[in-house]
Amino acid sequence: MAAPVRQRLLTSTIDLLRRHGVHGTGIADVLRESGVARQSIYHHFPDGKDELVAAATQAAGEHVRRVAQGGHVDALLAWWERTLIEHDYDIGCPVAAAALAGPDCPASTRAAREVFATWREDLASALRLDGVADPELLAGVLVSAFEGAIMQARVERSVTPLRDVAIVMGRLIVPE
Repeated sequence: MAAPVRQRLLTSTIDLLRRHGVHGTGIADVLRESGVARQSIYHHFPDGKDELVAAATQAAGEHVRRVAQGGHVDALLAWWERTLIEHDYDIGCPVAAAALAGPDCPASTRAAREVFATWREDLASALRLDGVADPELLAGVLVSAFEGAIMQARVERSVTPLRDVAIVMGRLIVPE
């Protein structure tokens, strides 16, 4: 049985954002990839592409939260390594894509800001439970480091940048 229309639109949009970014993803691309009719987008997302991208960004953010299991860096690292290798380094983070959408896409950039904040909160909570000093500061650095490492990994076609982040973060994530 096919996934519900809304879910197919979100899944297709996430996939396209990961490969082409917001400005490289058009409604026609989403329709082609999802196999749904044009009126379905406007039925589920009446404000159009920006609303669709914002919803896809939130959905992608929730998926990553489930992968990270409440802030576990090792689980997130392993998932990103597998994902990049499985896709031959041709995909990136859809949340980063939404963050870069710019002023023409306010709902998308707002969704990215909210997702990044949620990820930082999850990581800070996990770090706090582990007794790490300055958990909020370190959580922000972790999110930034992971996002940068994902971009570098794509360009270098290697998981080394992610592994480098893991090594350095392992040195920083020590209980007080």
